[in-house]
Amino acid sequence: MATLFVTVFGIPYNWAIMLSFALILGFTILGGLVATIVTDALQSVIVIAGIFVLFFAAITYAGGADAIIANSPPDHVKLFGADGIGEVLTFALTVGPFYLVWQSTWQRIFASRTESIAIRA
Repeated sequence: MATLFVTVFGIPYNWAIMLSFALILGFTILGGLVATIVTDALQSVIVIAGIFVLFFAAITYAGGADAIIANSPPDHVKLFGADGIGEVLTFALTVGPFYLVWQSTWQRIFASRTESIAIRA
């Protein structure tokens, strides 16, 4: 956010950092957990839209899916990669449990008034 303020308004970077901090802190204090959840949801929509746009732009830039497959080593176009299913399982078992102890997830669950709100959060 500070970089955006520096670019758009031309203010010094230190002032932009302080302004960003004040805006984010004020938004969080005034809006609480609901504001944070809404912000996360909006950012998720923006990120997912960006992923789709970049995915199709990259395929187009590379000459299409056929060109990508034709110019890629055979190991790179396998369903589970060069190392097979073992690599996928290793990743799932080492990174997956992280979400079980992720503080923000549990904070939203415990801050919810009802079970349906907890599921949506």
